[in-house]
Amino acid sequence: MAVVNYPGHIDTYPVEERNTYISELIEPGNTEALTTQIEAGGAAAVEAPETTPVVIKNTWDDVITYYRERMWSDGLPIIPPTTEKVEEFLKYTDYPADAQLHPPFAPSYRYATPWTVAVNGVMSGCYPEYMPVLIAMAKCWGDPQFKATGLSSSSGMSTLTIVNGPIKQQLGINFLQSHHLPGLVSNGSMGRFYSMWKRNVLGMRLENQTDMPTHGQNFHPLIGEDDEKCKEYGWKTLAEERGFQFGDNVVSTAVIQGSLKAEGIIGDTAEVAIDHIRGYLVETVPGGGVYGITSAVASVFGRDGWDKDKIKEYLYNNAKRTARYMETGFMGSMYGARPYDTWGEGHYCEEVKAGNLPKEFCESEDLDRLIPCMTSPADMDFILFGDPGRNRITRYPGSIRFSMKIELPKNWDELYAASQLKKDLEKSGAWVAGVRVL
Repeated sequence: MAVVNYPGHIDTYPVEERNTYISELIEPGNTEALTTQIEAGGAAAVEAPETTPVVIKNTWDDVITYYRERMWSDGLPIIPPTTEKVEEFLKYTDYPADAQLHPPFAPSYRYATPWTVAVNGVMSGCYPEYMPVLIAMAKCWGDPQFKATGLSSSSGMSTLTIVNGPIKQQLGINFLQSHHLPGLVSNGSMGRFYSMWKRNVLGMRLENQTDMPTHGQNFHPLIGEDDEKCKEYGWKTLAEERGFQFGDNVVSTAVIQGSLKAEGIIGDTAEVAIDHIRGYLVETVPGGGVYGITSAVASVFGRDGWDKDKIKEYLYNNAKRTARYMETGFMGSMYGARPYDTWGEGHYCEEVKAGNLPKEFCESEDLDRLIPCMTSPADMDFILFGDPGRNRITRYPGSIRFSMKIELPKNWDELYAASQLKKDLEKSGAWVAGVRVL
């Protein structure tokens, strides 16, 4: 399609200058675009890596340069995906190497296969044993409900991946202290895998301007949830909230905008602790989000019989800002269906009348009335992880989009028992595997 460019961002120009640009540039450009025949073309696709087993034979430095020149790497050093390494990964799935794991979509119009997952997993520094998790991650991101193409938007979105089930300990996924820090092969390399998938399968790349955040984030955390502590406190795990059984190995993926600082929560009763969380929500960024809550804080709620649902319900009913702030100073139509150019005073009442929002958003038309900071209790997710000895929560503005059960190969137990990963974890210590030793 023809494109008419406006010079800069239209919302940052004075009205007079904006009107001049529209009359002198946009209107003539529209006329030309609508009256000029352009040659029809097919869907634009990014150059795909060759599917032959060997694309280069040379030194390690030459391989790194070769991949960088073709935009197949994220700019950091990679592990060259040799045929032998890729085949080692493929042992850990029962899928055929060329199976289509998700529908093709823009901008590359390609889809992931176990072969491409293995190639990008090798490049990311993953162990072969991670393959079942990598496949589940790729299937989540490739599901149309996940809307992965939005991750290249101006907001600079990122992903958050949460793993439930005993697979966490087997793969050494840390869900306790310092889970985001470098040094953990599992969390770090599987988190990096998203960057490779986005680049080489989805086709979102900075170099060819299909990945265009204003600032951008190189932050795609992967963590686990403390399932056993959830059970102890009477909480459902995230996997159970998504319809799976306790003990199922499940991957859940969220679209987030980084994280907010870990906030200290004080109080020896649920009533006191929840008001600290309410204040944290209201004073930072109103709206839903994914909350990482440590055992030290969760135990207070568990002791008083508060489960995740009760926490969410309380925050929905009590975390509020004025309609004036929400309509004109902050969220606009994130709580409604109308486009941005109709934001403004009266927005929420119109959305209530249209049936898009609950009545709590328009109990009066007073701009100083208080309205909820999110549309529903379901806009929040509480995940139990982090240093169990510290009374902190952290918040990731965003939402969990999709969950997928991890499919282990039929001979998983045999493969894992003889795996190098198992030996390395036993050698390096239980803490690396997220086992509670504090």
